[in-house]
Amino acid sequence: SGRAPTPTDRRNIFTAAFRHSDGQWKADTDALDLLRYAWDEAASAGKPGVWSYVNGILGRLSARGITTLQQAREFDETRPDKEELA
Repeated sequence: SGRAPTPTDRRNIFTAAFRHSDGQWKADTDALDLLRYAWDEAASAGKPGVWSYVNGILGRLSARGITTLQQAREFDETRPDKEELA
């Protein structure tokens, strides 16, 4: 969107992409991939940087049991209406 990330942006990214396990914060690579995917989908829909839109996409992916980028891409290939996800 051309703007610098805000503290809220950073917190949202951290929350979406890192997991606490065994006393350490670790990047969840599948979650990072899905976050990038959702961010790109939001930008394509004219909603770059709109966290409510990104979170909506992530929530719908989760509700469908989609946990990897490959699954998201496969879903994209088979869904009749791409706007349904967002």
